[in-house]
Amino acid sequence: MFAVAASLVLIMFIGLSINPALAESIPVLNQLSNSLKKIYWFNDNYITYADKMNLVQDKKGIKIELEGVVYDESSLKFIYTLTSSEKLQWGVQLKDVSLRINGKNILADSQYSRVISDETKLSQDSDKNDKYAVITTYDVSDLKFDNNVPIDWNIGSIHLWGDRYAKGNWDFKFKASKAALQANIKVVDANKVIRDIDGYKAYIGKIIFTPTEIKITTSIDKKLSQDLAKADDAYEKDKSNSKLQEKAEHLRNIQTELMVCLGSEVITDEKGNELRSSTGKGDNNRGIELYHPLKEIPNKLIFTHLDYSKISDGYGNDDFGIYTVTPLKQIKTPLEFVQGDNMSIVINSIENNNGKLKVNATFRGDYAAGRITQLPILVLPEKTKVPSNKAEVEKMYKLINSTYDTNKTDIGDYYKAANTNNNTFDFYYNIESNEDYSLWLRKIPAGYYDKDKQLVIDIK
Repeated sequence: MFAVAASLVLIMFIGLSINPALAESIPVLNQLSNSLKKIYWFNDNYITYADKMNLVQDKKGIKIELEGVVYDESSLKFIYTLTSSEKLQWGVQLKDVSLRINGKNILADSQYSRVISDETKLSQDSDKNDKYAVITTYDVSDLKFDNNVPIDWNIGSIHLWGDRYAKGNWDFKFKASKAALQANIKVVDANKVIRDIDGYKAYIGKIIFTPTEIKITTSIDKKLSQDLAKADDAYEKDKSNSKLQEKAEHLRNIQTELMVCLGSEVITDEKGNELRSSTGKGDNNRGIELYHPLKEIPNKLIFTHLDYSKISDGYGNDDFGIYTVTPLKQIKTPLEFVQGDNMSIVINSIENNNGKLKVNATFRGDYAAGRITQLPILVLPEKTKVPSNKAEVEKMYKLINSTYDTNKTDIGDYYKAANTNNNTFDFYYNIESNEDYSLWLRKIPAGYYDKDKQLVIDIK
């Protein structure tokens, strides 16, 4: 019988700088920090702002050690290890979970839109036990916590293998007490329409800035789901009516477009820093998108719609016809190439070192981070032609992969670092000495960054 109650007193944030001292001083948290930061969207922030819990539940051959909890008025994060005496088929899969805050189960009617979880495996395949480090995050941005609010996190069952589950009620009870967080947490009730399709709207709800993440909540007109349900019912009663079928499909397509609206937006602050997505969760009416924290709370967030049809070849791939191709031997550096409206690439230098080609380039103007991820500079044999069918497109990608030196060119790192001020990077390519090559520079078609659909939200 679990009879431990712990008091969770959250740390006062001092500025927005990261202080790793806490994680280093608590051995288990330090272990989790080193493991979890290998997952690309997690970092030491989560561990730094956690308060040590040291609550343990050991049942049915599965031990859960709740090491830390973070509450930032946006999310409630449980940081824990799970050790199983039996190998787990799909990692940590929790089921029959309840999260009671002040006696109310907040998962009762919206479990799938509230929870985001990820893990890293600590054990080796040869080890007797499976052990995982996990962060499970619950959205509590729409809740108001009082001081010393009681929290009860109960896990009813955990998947083992096939259709077998371990059932045991791993139950963690504690109280959360809010610290002085207001100087470092900003909640903006935006309530802005970000997309309107045939009168059905998608909204930006809240924008929440914390030292560990940026959260944006979205919602869709409830009238859309109601109209879709009516259209489906009408079609079920008259399956021969093609107009009813078309109406239901049309509404379903609108719902899909509105649900993914943030995925087709680039979000920047007033300095050109781009929000880097962590992950997201949602249902038909409500969504939660998480982003890496910025170094400071911005004055504005600018949402710019991306029209992917402008860069598609019709097969769902990049349109290589939008590149400008110039033989390397004809290029004199520095060379400025205009990509689009207020966007250019400056080729500062090209160096060939025994088949290792280095191109130093500066991305001037808007959306530098996003442009770097779009294969902006290719070095390909002069005989390479723009592909004209799907098979040729696939060959093109194989050729690009063989030429691009990904061991030295880490686009992910460039994306994290790039903004309007930090915009110069080296790109590396593998070339053959007996082959002539061309430089392919990617144009940005007019309207791809659709500023006519731009939404600016004042933060400060």
